[in-house]
Parts: sequence; structure tokens; C-alpha cells
Amino acid sequence: MENERHDTERSLRVMETVTVENDERREIVADCSKTLKVENVER
Repeated sequence: MENERHDTERSLRVMETVTVENDERREIVADCSKTLKVENVER
């Protein structure tokens, strides 16, 4: 049980690191999807 929690904490920490590295890329993707949504609404 204790081991499971430790693994979860470690994977969360890894995810945070990945999130920081991917933030700029995700913002670009978010901008693209916003643009797509706007185009779909206008159509």
C-alpha cells in the first residue's frame, strides 16, 4: 500500500515535469483548436 502511494507521487511528479516542458506546445494546440471551433461556429 505504501509502495503504491509512492509510485503515484513519483508519476505525478513526472507528469508535472512533462507538463512544464509541453506548456508552450499545448498553448499552440489550444490556439489552433480555438480557431477551429470559431470556424465551425461561423459555418
